[in-house]
Amino acid sequence: MVREPDDLSRVSTPGIYHDVKRGESLWKISKIYGVRLKEIVGANRLPDASKIEVGQLIFIPEAGEDRATRASFAKALKIEGFIWPVKGKVVSYFG
Repeated sequence: MVREPDDLSRVSTPGIYHDVKRGESLWKISKIYGVRLKEIVGANRLPDASKIEVGQLIFIPEAGEDRATRASFAKALKIEGFIWPVKGKVVSYFG
C-alpha cells in the first residue's frame, strides 16, 4: 500500500521524505542517509519492509539533505578491494 505524504505528515520527528526509485530497497535507502533500517520501518509503520514501490514516499527520521550528501560522499570515497602498493624496490616491471 502506498501512502500519500499527508498520511505521513503527522510524524513530529524531524526528517525528510525520500521518493523511492527503481532498484532501491529500504536497506539501501538506510545506508544512503545513515539511518538505521529499524528507525525507517518504525517511522513509516511498514508491516513488511521488503514491500516498497517505485514512487512511494518514505519518511527518513533524523535525516536532512546534508546527511544524505555526507553519506553519499563517504560511499564515493570508499574503495573496496583495493590495496595500495607497499613502499619498496621494484623487482619486475609490467610488460
